[in-house]
Amino acid sequence: MAENYLVSIIVPMFNMERTIEKCLNSITQQSYKNIEIVVINDGSTDRSEKIVNYFRKKDFRIVLISQENKGLAMAYYRGIKEANGEFVLFVDSDDYIDQYMVEGLVGEQRSSGAEIVQSGVKRIHVKGCIMSCSHVEDKIYRDKKDLYIAYFLTSNVNQTFAGNLIKKSLFQEIPFEKGSLSTDLQVMPFLLEKCNYFQQISKVYYCAVFFPDSVSRGAISDRIIDDKFYCTKVWEQFFDDFAPSLREIMLYRKVNVSMDVIYKIKSTPGTVSDEEVKIKHYRKEFIENYKAIKHCFVKHYLSKKEIVKMWLFNVSPQLFFNIYSSYSKFLEYRLVANGLDKWRIKNVE
Repeated sequence: MAENYLVSIIVPMFNMERTIEKCLNSITQQSYKNIEIVVINDGSTDRSEKIVNYFRKKDFRIVLISQENKGLAMAYYRGIKEANGEFVLFVDSDDYIDQYMVEGLVGEQRSSGAEIVQSGVKRIHVKGCIMSCSHVEDKIYRDKKDLYIAYFLTSNVNQTFAGNLIKKSLFQEIPFEKGSLSTDLQVMPFLLEKCNYFQQISKVYYCAVFFPDSVSRGAISDRIIDDKFYCTKVWEQFFDDFAPSLREIMLYRKVNVSMDVIYKIKSTPGTVSDEEVKIKHYRKEFIENYKAIKHCFVKHYLSKKEIVKMWLFNVSPQLFFNIYSSYSKFLEYRLVANGLDKWRIKNVE
């Protein structure tokens, strides 16, 4: 296919020697060749930088930028600043992408003119088994209300950078909070606000690897809890500024955050300070917002599954915990039964 513009693929990296080879292999083997690969080495102390340099000897398109450890948000920001492409695509250093991802997204963008094109995301356990796959529908959003409901409420739009081809100019004047653990969740809404056309395609190109103890994909700590609630504040301000008529969506988001925090605290005791105080506080937050949800437009967009989950948590958080703990153990059993030990990373000497 003709390749009209440069696509910058930004890879933030911190101590990912066990996954960066698989990640870079998937990027350098893209069928669309007009790419640059901007690796931001955020103060790695393991063999990550050595592995990237190994790839650089074979592929001139790789640009390695090393800096002292500043966190994921600043790695994203530095990558955008250094990127030369008209469009950017983010790939976390523990993830990998389909060989035809860039070609597919660029082809769709040329046809539609969308400033953001999003594919589906496959969620894969660190040892190889597919845990879930988010198939999005082929659709172009032009109405902002529909887009915000799909993003914040029904989750029909992926909330992270994963799987998105994004016009670089959209990032102008969008702040990145240093130390943030959920940068993409805080930035994506403002990108949606600035774009005129947002396109989804049903192809699943992005593979997100799940580490149970990952900051972004499983673990819990005082810092993670603070970050979750800071993110809801950013979203509240977003609705005040751009969609005040939809602000009640934040009640649902707060309900979900409260449920998630309490569940993870109870699942991993001893990981946060003042556990009982926090559980009591977020239980109160849940009750206040849950009551309000039942009397606003939000409930009409929720699935039966979501409604049942919230109802069960409202009746008894302990019962909710017991049921979902058993369900999680069942899923883990199925993963083991399907062969978790098949996934390996080849080391580069």
